[in-house]
Amino acid sequence: KCSNSYLTFDPDTRTPLKLDLPLPFSVANMSKATFFECVQRPSACPDGMVGHYYFSQVPESLRQDLLPDRKLYLSAKDYESKKQFLWISSEGMITHGHFDQDYNVFVQLVGEKRFTLWSPSQQDVLYPYPRIHPMWHKSRVNFRAPDLARFPQFAKSRALQVVLGPGTVLFVPPYTWHYVETLSPSVSLSTGSHDYFLYDHMNAVYRHDHNFDLIKRPKGKWLGESGY
Repeated sequence: KCSNSYLTFDPDTRTPLKLDLPLPFSVANMSKATFFECVQRPSACPDGMVGHYYFSQVPESLRQDLLPDRKLYLSAKDYESKKQFLWISSEGMITHGHFDQDYNVFVQLVGEKRFTLWSPSQQDVLYPYPRIHPMWHKSRVNFRAPDLARFPQFAKSRALQVVLGPGTVLFVPPYTWHYVETLSPSVSLSTGSHDYFLYDHMNAVYRHDHNFDLIKRPKGKWLGESGY
């Protein structure tokens, strides 16, 4: 991904609300030599972009270089799933403020990144998009320049900040909001473990046929001056 805004995010195409969202990046194919040159020296990149970013599941050819990795996973089931992702980014790249539903063990390998983190309890003041929106687990607030006229409660949010250097490991629990900035050319590894306990409970709730889903008028029938 190549960008002049430094921002990157991925909409969820599975959501009910289908929107053609403008993306803050373009996607380009380039040789690895050109890509790493762009990451280390954006001014020399032939595409004219200032920010470059690569995100992918760890390819099979690199898995042997990551061993031993068993302790990065919560369970044997997660270890078998191998939800491991590689991040490579140039200085200045930003990941939109969001939360994930998995346990995340984030290992910084090369360069530095800064994480800003908010507790799940602060969700209301972070103004998430609606559940059916393609950006549903992301914030509507531009964290670089918050519009407090539109999002006044954001001023009440309280965050923790940490800078990760090579060899640093950060544990990010599920539903923890985070905003990530690349401070220098960076390579990172992210290992995910699924929150099966909560997923099973929520899946059972969603499958259940609630009677109130069938009510034509949520407030009931109007009975005149006596109310509903």
